[in-house]
Amino acid sequence: MQNGTDNDAEAYQGGSAAEASNYSEQNQTGDRNVGVVFQNPTTDALSIGGGNYGRQDQTGNDNTAGLVQGGTDNKAYQRQFGNNNMALSSQIGDCNVVNTYQGGNNNWASTTQSGMDNKTLIVQKGGHSYSAVQGGSSNITNVLQLGPNGNPATDGEDCIIPDQLIPQNPLTIPGFDIADPCPGC
Repeated sequence: MQNGTDNDAEAYQGGSAAEASNYSEQNQTGDRNVGVVFQNPTTDALSIGGGNYGRQDQTGNDNTAGLVQGGTDNKAYQRQFGNNNMALSSQIGDCNVVNTYQGGNNNWASTTQSGMDNKTLIVQKGGHSYSAVQGGSSNITNVLQLGPNGNPATDGEDCIIPDQLIPQNPLTIPGFDIADPCPGC
C-alpha cells in the first residue's frame, strides 16, 4: 500500500507448470502512482503455471497500471478512480479473466488476450477510450462507457462477466449459385 507523493510499485512472480497461484495486490492513493505486475510472463503459456491473481487499485492523481499474466485460469482486476488513469493488461493462455474499472477523468484501457475462453470486462466513466484484442476462439469482451456524470453504481455496472451466449443459427442454409466471374479464362 502506498499513500501520496511519487509512488511506484513493481511485482515480478514466476513459477512452473507444477507451481501456480501467484498473488499480487497493489493499492496506491494519491499523487504520481504507477503499479506493474508480472506473473509468469512468457510466450509459452503451456509450460507455465496458472491460477494467478493480480489486483491493482489506484485512487487519485496521475495513475497508470500494468499487468501481465501467463498460464491458465488467471484473474486480473484493475480499478482506478480519479485523474489521468490508463490501465494495461496482457494475458497469454486459456480461461483467463480481466476486469478493468475506471471511474472519473481521462481513462484509457488496453487489454490483450491470447488463447481460448478468455473474458474481458471494461467499465469506464469520464474520458473513455478502450482497446481490446483477443486472439483465439470463444473469447468475450464486454464494454460499458458512461458519461462524466454517469453513476456506475446505478447505470448498469456489474462486477461479473455473464456466461457466454450460444449463437442461434438457422437449421438449414438455402443453396445458391454464383456465376462464373470470368467465363472462358
